[in-house]
Amino acid sequence: MPTRHPSQSYLRTHPWANGLGCYFFCLVALFASVAARAEENSPEPDSPEKYYLYGRSIPEMPILEPPPNPRSTYEQLFRITLPYYNNIFAVPEPLPPFRLDPAKYTEITAYEAPRGLLPVRPPNRLWTFHPFVGVQESYDSNIQQTAQNHIGDFYTTLRAGFDYQLGSPDSIYSEGYDTILALNVREEFWSDTFDRHGEFNALNDQLQIDGRIGRSAAVWRPFVFGDDVTGSNLLLENRVGRIERQHLVTGIRGDYQVTSQITLSQTFSHEYFEHPDDPFIDFETWKVYQEAGYRIFHDFDFFGWSKFLYTDVDKGADGKEYQGGVGWRGKPDPRLASELLMGWDEVHLNQQQANRFNLSTFYLFGHTSFEWSPRLRLVMIYDRNYAFNEIVVNDNYTDNILQFVPEIYLGDNWYVTPYLGIAYDEYETSHHDTLEFRPEIEVAYVTPETSRVFIKLGYDHTAIVKGADTGPVEIYRLSTGIRWKF
Repeated sequence: MPTRHPSQSYLRTHPWANGLGCYFFCLVALFASVAARAEENSPEPDSPEKYYLYGRSIPEMPILEPPPNPRSTYEQLFRITLPYYNNIFAVPEPLPPFRLDPAKYTEITAYEAPRGLLPVRPPNRLWTFHPFVGVQESYDSNIQQTAQNHIGDFYTTLRAGFDYQLGSPDSIYSEGYDTILALNVREEFWSDTFDRHGEFNALNDQLQIDGRIGRSAAVWRPFVFGDDVTGSNLLLENRVGRIERQHLVTGIRGDYQVTSQITLSQTFSHEYFEHPDDPFIDFETWKVYQEAGYRIFHDFDFFGWSKFLYTDVDKGADGKEYQGGVGWRGKPDPRLASELLMGWDEVHLNQQQANRFNLSTFYLFGHTSFEWSPRLRLVMIYDRNYAFNEIVVNDNYTDNILQFVPEIYLGDNWYVTPYLGIAYDEYETSHHDTLEFRPEIEVAYVTPETSRVFIKLGYDHTAIVKGADTGPVEIYRLSTGIRWKF
């Protein structure tokens, strides 16, 4: 009989022990299997809390914040009001193709809304039509601008007109040229009615038409300007006296972008300047102007320019005029805007003139404005130009004009605009010089749509400082009125 192992005998004699052993063996095997499958890598330093390890378990280097830099009191000019948001490839604000010379003074009975402190954004529409009306009451102490026998009178001016725009306007606010074709028309009529001197009554008309063809690299701008105005001095000899004068200017300007920084521009124009009265001198002028520019800052161009003019005079000598030089235009800083053309001016008359001293030498034209603060804008306008005399045959002259026109914003749409203009004129054949001094001040209430109520007071003093003195010409002017734009 085989010998049994004690354990076998024990398990056979104790069945519950056999079951407990199997259960214990299975439990150990299951635990070993699970432990083998659940085992992971050692704890990573980036997540010690996962393994119940905290800050003291894993050493870390402390993170030290750098000390703040001390604030500098120096601020670059363009950062005082606006950030440097632009770049060298930004599109500049386009210039109108034909501009009435801003160096020529605007009469006291005329007015323009301030453009620098609160510029008016054109509406973002494909066409607009804005009629306007106005009425003014004015006084002029020396209507004929004579040294003696002054004639003064009150007069009423009634105005009406409209502005019409078809297509996107030429403006920095239109985000480029959205339409290839555009048209702008401005028409204004006004009448002057004197209280006691009806012989000075007049009907006046002014029309401006500007077009645009093209966009991006090539834009052509045809233009037409015409007026029939009876007026007086505009800081120029050819505005002395209350005389009816007629202008008709036609032309076209082309602007071309050669590269992102190089531009070319050329203008052809023709002008009639006439008087219904025979004693005065009429002119016909052909003009060719071109410039080549290079963008040196984000909104500032440096350019070379040249101009040729031929003036046909109905009384006296005709003239060929050659001009050329360099200039700049744009905004080197958002608060500073400047335009300057300087160079040489040479005039050749087709007739020899006795005792003529050629004054067509240095040429200067431009303006500079600085936004001192949101309530103060400083403006300087300067001009030196050769002009044909409309009163005395062949006694042409050179204007030297300097104007200071600050704009002061008082708040709540109120503006104060003081003005100081000085004109020094030199004559070629009579060899006399004149000096004109003209201070003025205007107070106006201007709505965001440029409707305005204003009162304007001025004084004008002109004297001959070299040559036969006939006495100074003094004028006091006062004008108040309203212009309402719908």
